Amino acid sequence: MNSQSRPDFCFCTLAIGKRYRQHALMLAEDLQQHSPNTLFVVLTDQPKAFQLPNTKAFKHSLHSVGGYHDKRFAIEKAFLFSRSCIFLDADVRILGAVPEQMNFSPGLTVRISSEITEPKRPQPLLEATQRASQRLCVSLEGVRCFHEAMFAVTCQDGAEQEFLKIWGALADEFELRGWYRNEGCVAAIAAAKAGLNFQTEYYDRFPFFKDVIERERLKSNPDALQEKQIYFDIHKSIESPPRSLPQKALQKISKKLQQFYRVRKLKLRQSQLF
Repeated sequence: MNSQSRPDFCFCTLAIGKRYRQHALMLAEDLQQHSPNTLFVVLTDQPKAFQLPNTKAFKHSLHSVGGYHDKRFAIEKAFLFSRSCIFLDADVRILGAVPEQMNFSPGLTVRISSEITEPKRPQPLLEATQRASQRLCVSLEGVRCFHEAMFAVTCQDGAEQEFLKIWGALADEFELRGWYRNEGCVAAIAAAKAGLNFQTEYYDRFPFFKDVIERERLKSNPDALQEKQIYFDIHKSIESPPRSLPQKALQKISKKLQQFYRVRKLKLRQSQLF
């Protein structure tokens, strides 16, 4: 499918494990209701769980240690189907109509951003960021870290593919130093190096719910809690289902073992480069 014939945009997410699959299935149902003609691309460990007509699910195993940097693989897959892709965390809910056209400018479009060198960031992270920028010969002046729950990437004459490639290399570098999250900082450096345009939008294109964002909204509008409480309750029921102590212990051990395995794979990949 060439870039001229592809749809304006699609949505994509990452849903590995039961918890994220449950979230993503509800998100798929939301999109089926509010944006039925828009494709939803899902990378998951169980594609057969996603049978909705608007959804294409693809088998995926986590590559990064923390899993957060695997968002780039969902974006890469989504580019096979549209010129713009909107990444949503699996636990985002869509609450109303989605525009049929988005008309994103080429490059990276984010909802929330801040200076990447803000002093409030942990000092080791700032140091890792500085080392990465120096190695890539990228000035951090004007580079903005962004909130990773919702962002869009639009084709920009191949810069978007270079962005994903650099993001992958930087992800390994940061994770080797123990930074498994903060993908918004890592991706921001990759975008700067790739020459990918960066823009922050200070408005919502469609109504949505994301727990951490909603909590911030409620600080200025606490009366909205009653309306959104049901979404908080559903989110909590998936994130913290009733478990016995042995089940909790087993889950914790399993998570540690999986992370240890991915750390070993990361170190092996790096050793093979030299």
